Amino acid sequence: MPLTQIEETIFNEISMIDAEIDYGRFEEVFCEPLVANETYTYKKMAPGSVIEGNRLFLVSLSIKHLHLKNITPENIYLLLRSPDNSLGLQDLLNIERVYPNHEEMISLASNEPLGDIERTMLAYSQLLDVQKLVEILIFERRFFDEVFLIEDVLHKLLKLYSTILGSHSLRVVTKIVLEIGNAMNFQYSANRRKVRGFRLASLYVFSNYRGKNNTSLFPFLLHTLESNGVVVESLLEEFTSIHNLKCEELPRICERINSFIEMYTEKLEILSLLEDEVRDEYSKFFGFACNKLEELGGRFVECSLHANLVKRKFGEDESKGLNEILVTLSDFLSNMEQNLVLHGKKM
Repeated sequence: MPLTQIEETIFNEISMIDAEIDYGRFEEVFCEPLVANETYTYKKMAPGSVIEGNRLFLVSLSIKHLHLKNITPENIYLLLRSPDNSLGLQDLLNIERVYPNHEEMISLASNEPLGDIERTMLAYSQLLDVQKLVEILIFERRFFDEVFLIEDVLHKLLKLYSTILGSHSLRVVTKIVLEIGNAMNFQYSANRRKVRGFRLASLYVFSNYRGKNNTSLFPFLLHTLESNGVVVESLLEEFTSIHNLKCEELPRICERINSFIEMYTEKLEILSLLEDEVRDEYSKFFGFACNKLEELGGRFVECSLHANLVKRKFGEDESKGLNEILVTLSDFLSNMEQNLVLHGKKM
């Protein structure tokens, strides 16, 4: 359903706002004229244009951006011969946008006269090696933008899983919650039934339980933890990272790694089509990318194994995602911290 048809969206709220936009100024700053000495306007296209209007407008913005950086069809190949060039991802995306597709290429080649924008598109279309290098460099820039973030997340997740598996304090918390629950069910209930374990979701029941005078169980829990040798502040510090990592999903990380592997394979084939000197320059990056992807794959497998161990520790189905466990623990620890601030450790 279109957003404008959904009630209470921001788009309905802004529909009655009249925004004044100086399109003349916008065109002056961002757009190239379609024909020499002729002003290009937003609503009126140059006569005889062979490229669709909106597409031509976007290309004109890209060309304006490239001209401001002195990037032209005449010098672009020299700029791209080494991957250690000054072009950023947006520069490369602008170059990519200028290249005509197959249908546009046919139109440009079979029509005269062409406007300045169309002639520039036609000039770039002749630079096939530039197009290949741009494709490789877009991959390279995105690779460096993301790969270290993925690596950092996997490192932090592995550390968190290890903390969950090895934390004595967390085991004491689990034991005390179990004993309190059994006391409530066995000694102070008609059920008269003890259990040996509980689903982690039961922590929400514990958190929301209220006794006499609407008293929470947390002050009693904090006092009991302290009596059993658990320093609550240290426990909370131990699990600080869980609040930022609870929504990270290993399947999505796996998809992103696999996507980079696919792109790496595709771009490696493109690399083989370039001249020897340029290929040698870019081979250094591909060697690094290959090693890094292998490292990420190994780290991901290690994380997955630890994640399954965490699920087993809490009696959860290994086919399920780990997020539910992390979110539940995060919420419980947040409640514990809030009650520590409000009530301290005294009953």
